[in-house]
Formats: sequence, C-alpha cells, structure tokens
Amino acid sequence: MVLIPLVALILIASVAMTLNRLGGVLATSASGSLGFGGAVSAIIGSYMVGIIIQPDYGRFVRKPLAAALGAACALGVVFPLVLVSSSIASLALGKPNLVAAMIVLGFGAPALVVLFMGAWIDASACLYSGGLSLANQAKRFSLTQMILAVTVVGIALSLCHAERALLPFLMVLGVALPPVATVQVAAALGSRSADSRDVALRWPAAFAWLAGVCAGGLTYAGLWRLSGIPAIDSILASALVVLVCRLVALRARRTAQSPA
Repeated sequence: MVLIPLVALILIASVAMTLNRLGGVLATSASGSLGFGGAVSAIIGSYMVGIIIQPDYGRFVRKPLAAALGAACALGVVFPLVLVSSSIASLALGKPNLVAAMIVLGFGAPALVVLFMGAWIDASACLYSGGLSLANQAKRFSLTQMILAVTVVGIALSLCHAERALLPFLMVLGVALPPVATVQVAAALGSRSADSRDVALRWPAAFAWLAGVCAGGLTYAGLWRLSGIPAIDSILASALVVLVCRLVALRARRTAQSPA
C-alpha cells in the first residue's frame, strides 16, 4: 500500500525528467552482447518462479476469472511498463541502473529508500516461500529451521557476490521452469481423465520437463531452434511430449478395455 505508489511516482518522475532525451535513447544501437531470444528468456526467468506459483497468489480470489484477469493485467501490462519505464532514465543518462540515474536527477535518497523497501519485501517473500517449500519436502525439519537455513545460505551467496552470475542464473530459470508450468497446465486440462492416484513422481511429466529443458538449452547454445527463444522452445517441446504421452496412454487404455 505504501511501496507501490512510491515506485509509481518515482518511475513517472524519472520518465518525465528525461523525456526530452527519449529520441537519443531510441536511436541507441544495441551492444549485441545478448540476443533477442536470450533477452526474452532472461526477462521471463526474472519472474518465472512467481508465474509458476501464481495459483498460490490467487487462491483467495473469489472467482477464477478475476484471478486470471489479475495475472494477465499484472504480467501482460504492468510488468512490461515497469521494465520499460525503469530503463528510460538510466539509458538517457548513461547510468547502469535507475538508482544511479535518480541520484543524478536529485532523487537519490527517495530512490534508495524505495529500493531498500522493495528488496526487504521481496526478500521476506522469497524467504517465506523458500522455507515453506523446503519444510514441506523435508518433514523432519520445522519451518523455523528451514527459514534459518535459507537465511544462512542467502547470506553466504551474498558474501560470495553471487549477483555477478545473475544473468546466467536467470537464463537457467527461463529455460528450466517454463516446462514445469507447461506440465501443470496439461495436468489441469486433463484432470478429468487423468489417473487420480496420489503418485509421488509421474514419469511422463518428468520426461516432458526434461525434454523441454534440453530443447531450451540447445536453442540457447545455438545448436537448433524452433522459435529462436529458449524459453518458448522449452514450452513447445514439453507440450509436444505431454501430448504424445497423453495419446500413447489413451491408446493403451483403449486397447486394455477392448474385448479380446
């Protein structure tokens, strides 16, 4: 309730104060260090975990349509606007990030406060979600123990300057996690005909995920391509494998039910 309006005001102010330099920003040539497909996958990877657990975020919404519209507006409209608007000032002033650009514009202290608040909220959410997920996987450890362990690991990664490998990490997320969402969607669409037994591991789903990861990795390495975007290729490959496995299972079921 406090952070979002502050972020919106700072972004609007940064764009307004550098709007006269927008022509120079648009005329700037790309460095070519990252291809279009890699850039898309990195952007997807930056919020891919949140996309996959979006049903958890929307579980208190009364109507499924409202949850879907909320996710579509947040990820399809607001997220791109935030990314674009936050890059205008830094590009216009030749600074590496928005905070450095706001310091030049005279808004350094408010930008640092907002950055601190955003990092605090985001880290708290990640700490809670990560600890809860691990606690559900390892039943012998309590949530408090898992949160303490995640905290120690996070501090160690910070001290080791793990942020220097952020872009490769986002690329890995952008390739490895979209197939998970693909398998989840396929399972939801086929829930009426799927086996209702509580199975710890479904091999067709695991194989579909692995196929998607391999396809996305090969696209990123330039060894093959479907769409040219690693994240999308991983989705297409996993969806294809899910479809083939579903057809094979359906045919096997019909064969088993047919009279001898």
